[in-house]
Amino acid sequence: MLKRLLFMFALVLMDYTLEANPVRLNHGGKVKSVAFSPDGNLLASAGDSKIIKLWDLQNDTVATLTGHIDTINAVTFSPNGTRLASASEDGYLRIWDVQTLQTIETLTHIRGGFRLRVKDVSYSLEGKYLAAAVGRYAWLWDANSYAESATLQHDQYVQAVTFSPDSQRLATGEGSLDGPGLVNIWSVQTKQVIVKLEADEQQVHTVAFSPDGQIVASSGVKAKIRLWDASSFAPLNPNPYEGHFDIEFSRGGGVLASAGRGSVSLFSVHSGQKIASLASASGLEHPVSFSPDGKTLATGGEDGIIRIWDVEAYLRSFEEREIVRLIYFLPRGRWEQRDIDGALDKLIKNVQQFYAGQLEAHGFQRKAFAFEEDASGHALVRRVKGKFTSSHYTENTFDKVWDELPDHFKRHSHIINLVVLDIETGAIGTRENAFVCGIASFERGVVLIPASGNCFNTTSAIHELGHSFGLDHDFRNDAYMMSYGTNRDRLSNCAAEWLNGSRFFNPGQSTAQSDVQTTIQMHSPIRTSPDMIRLHFDITDTDGLAQAQLLIVITPQF
Repeated sequence: MLKRLLFMFALVLMDYTLEANPVRLNHGGKVKSVAFSPDGNLLASAGDSKIIKLWDLQNDTVATLTGHIDTINAVTFSPNGTRLASASEDGYLRIWDVQTLQTIETLTHIRGGFRLRVKDVSYSLEGKYLAAAVGRYAWLWDANSYAESATLQHDQYVQAVTFSPDSQRLATGEGSLDGPGLVNIWSVQTKQVIVKLEADEQQVHTVAFSPDGQIVASSGVKAKIRLWDASSFAPLNPNPYEGHFDIEFSRGGGVLASAGRGSVSLFSVHSGQKIASLASASGLEHPVSFSPDGKTLATGGEDGIIRIWDVEAYLRSFEEREIVRLIYFLPRGRWEQRDIDGALDKLIKNVQQFYAGQLEAHGFQRKAFAFEEDASGHALVRRVKGKFTSSHYTENTFDKVWDELPDHFKRHSHIINLVVLDIETGAIGTRENAFVCGIASFERGVVLIPASGNCFNTTSAIHELGHSFGLDHDFRNDAYMMSYGTNRDRLSNCAAEWLNGSRFFNPGQSTAQSDVQTTIQMHSPIRTSPDMIRLHFDITDTDGLAQAQLLIVITPQF
């Protein structure tokens, strides 16, 4: 049941300064790194004071860890939260027991008789590996035995290391004053470079993967943020965003936080628009870190103050907006279509214009659903590589494709996944000896259409997306888009009214989580003639009702 709440909030995509007063913690000295523990109860901070402070945010206490004799460049927790790793200019990587606050391991890397400074450190998310940026090397250890696993040599100095969420790849950032600044993507298994990405004219400060592993990002000396597709390594923002030093993705992956001078900026990952600033008077900000629950952002800077910002309401309004995501599903052994991105961009914009025009034609405001866009305003197309050849997907197509979609594509009720399957038959199976041009599941939020053939057209996409928006079949008129007619070109007034109240056509509008607040009472039918009855219902809903539909199932007579 589609319901419209009586309260709404506006989502305004514009750069503004958040006025909220952050919680302030005094670390002392320049703060160069902050990190939340996996449960969010602890916050570690470090910098040129040569000490680590461990803030217990639940009990409002702080502990101090001593041992380093020079600036501490980075701190990070192990995935289970029992260990803390710290990287320092003194040439040591220390592993601390979070419970006892004692050093349990000290690692160092000596080349040519010199102990090399440690610039960054990262744990792989499954807890198997520990990586560090040391001189011209990325140093890889076993995170349990602390035995050296590999030394990955670079041509320039390495400043940043981070693992992909699946722990299969390691991204490193290197560079020098003469440049170029590069992001290197390594295979953790083979210890070989997969690709080198030009990221900065000089040096790369930070590298980061989005939480779903689909995007890799970097920031460098020249204050530029660059993004790449983590599968194809195609650049996602040919015109880099302005940013400084540390960067981090929000938990939902739709927002990127970047430290700057006097403020921390929040960017839309896909449009590149600067959507908010967190103002401070600390001079140059260095580190940023989102809490695991995504509700807060910790920042630190030159004034020695750590600021903890409440960003929950804002990020929810931005990241949980209703949107259509395009996914290109390519079975094993098939070549990607040339300019499939352009074809899907044209398709989704045609569908969008149809719905906007039909709402206007039925007397409603002209509006349409949103879809993911890149920085250039084109449709952002995600990639999924199938595990099997095309023939595997000719039967039980929907379930097979659904099973292979990554879990992070299935978690969000506010996102509809429009999956375009590149299959030889150019159809999504058959029914009664006829080709099936698409399948949609309103409950799963997935639409499946083929990527080629007669079924790859605007009409099929409109019809199947209509189902994902909650529209049922309507066979009263063959011209209705939700029928099986051959000349479908319009919506019924009922369908237009439904979409006018849909959350996908009203950004920022909330809907109830279930229909428990709706009550329907049916009175006894009244026969008004031999072939007609009158039905009477009482329907109440405490948070408002946009439309009620009566669906009649006609049983064939044999």
